[in-house]
Amino acid sequence: MQVGIDLSCWSNYRGYGRYTRNLVDALLVAGGKHSYVGFCDRVTAREGTFPSGLKLVTVATSQAPTQAATAYGRRRVSDMWRMAWAVFRSGVDLMFFPSSYTYFPVLPRTRCVIVVHDAIAERWPKLIFPTWTGRLAWTAKSRMAGWQADRVITVSHNAADAIHAHLGISTRRLRVIYEAADPVFRIQDASIERERQVREQYGIPPTARLLLYVGGFSPHKNLEALLAAFARLVGSSAASEPRDEGPLHLALVGETTREAFFSCYTALCEQIGQLGLESRVTFTGFVPDADLVQLYRTAVCLVLPSRDEGFGLPVVEAMACGTPVVTSRGGALPELVGEAGILVDPDRTDDFADALRRVSEDVECRAELRERGLRRASQLDWNVAAADLLRVFDELDPTARVTAGPNPSELSPGWREGG
Repeated sequence: MQVGIDLSCWSNYRGYGRYTRNLVDALLVAGGKHSYVGFCDRVTAREGTFPSGLKLVTVATSQAPTQAATAYGRRRVSDMWRMAWAVFRSGVDLMFFPSSYTYFPVLPRTRCVIVVHDAIAERWPKLIFPTWTGRLAWTAKSRMAGWQADRVITVSHNAADAIHAHLGISTRRLRVIYEAADPVFRIQDASIERERQVREQYGIPPTARLLLYVGGFSPHKNLEALLAAFARLVGSSAASEPRDEGPLHLALVGETTREAFFSCYTALCEQIGQLGLESRVTFTGFVPDADLVQLYRTAVCLVLPSRDEGFGLPVVEAMACGTPVVTSRGGALPELVGEAGILVDPDRTDDFADALRRVSEDVECRAELRERGLRRASQLDWNVAAADLLRVFDELDPTARVTAGPNPSELSPGWREGG
């Protein structure tokens, strides 16, 4: 078959972009009998570096989809029509969307495989969209994508259950394919000077015991609970500042000024002031991967307090770097982490503070979590994901003799139970 791939998220610096780049790279390395055509707007074509073996079709849209599809913006119907017409003219047999975020309807005769990463917008609409018009536009797009998709792929069994419940996608069409950390996230040696330079660049005290958050600042990330827990933790000087160690410091890594999604950054800044944490908390802004690896490497732990996650990629990145993980029981996080991290109820601030205190003070606990996390992260591989995706393509290939794949509940039972 000739397979089209929507590359609109290629240059996105969040999880959608990482997912698209890593999966497409692995897909092309895997080879197989299919040929691939990538479709993207002019901005993405200009900014992106694409793998060989991928024919590129550039579409003249008025805006890049990732610039138009923001919390307060909309994609133009004319732009989506241009993308759809380019796909139709190319004659591809199947169209693959690595994210429903940049989905556009395709014209009849072309089969569709669409990745729906989660149902957070359906479960927590007021935490994702600031306006009813945004919620309405997202709902219309999601329903259209679900109706048109021959197969819907998602990244965890928890997400599959939520998609089935909230979007009405039948389990017959759902497939679970886990994602993985980018290969750059791994155990690395670095000089003390390099560590000092990275911390200085992002305003993190050189001797601090670093607690790290990585991600966006949307309300469903539950960062107000993290700040409250951190305030309680540092309020106990005996617990937070042992004589032989530096003070605890919280670094919040993520885009603060160019965020396309609904952000509560301003409210978080106000909360930090109210709690008197100005000297203890740093917003780093966007951090390139090479520097982010160093922050993971030197952190006491990564903490992810989200109310819901379809997967939770920073958790896997941290585990792959040997960083202990403290996270909530929201969404797919228990499925992803299992016994490799400390799991906390997202609504129990005291429990978060206790978990952070335990990890920051107990060297043996950190060592055990480090080893468990490395084992867990090693079970995830982009090459495996690409092979699973090829099997989905084969299900829709009229020339292939394959049977329909298993339902999500039949896949990876050990992972489903967090084992």
